[in-house]
Amino acid sequence: MTERVRCPLCLRMILPENLTRHHTVPKSRGGRVTEPVCRTCHDQIHAMFTEKQLEREMPDLGSLRAHPDFATYLRWVRRKNPDKRFCVRRRKER
Repeated sequence: MTERVRCPLCLRMILPENLTRHHTVPKSRGGRVTEPVCRTCHDQIHAMFTEKQLEREMPDLGSLRAHPDFATYLRWVRRKNPDKRFCVRRRKER
């Protein structure tokens, strides 16, 4: 059995192959630092926020966790099966 790792955002135990690297400041805006997050959280980050927002308002995982809309998502996803992928919807006012 494969050893699982914890996503630092949603705190679910996931398979290592479901871990991705998120540029805390988007690569297109000069960022180089990456943090490991699960694929579901990574998809949700980029569905909810523009690269400009990520650069200016959420340059680290702590500020992402503190954002009210993303915190709502985290409360929801924590109760979900970590082996299941979810469809991500983009926000209309993005």
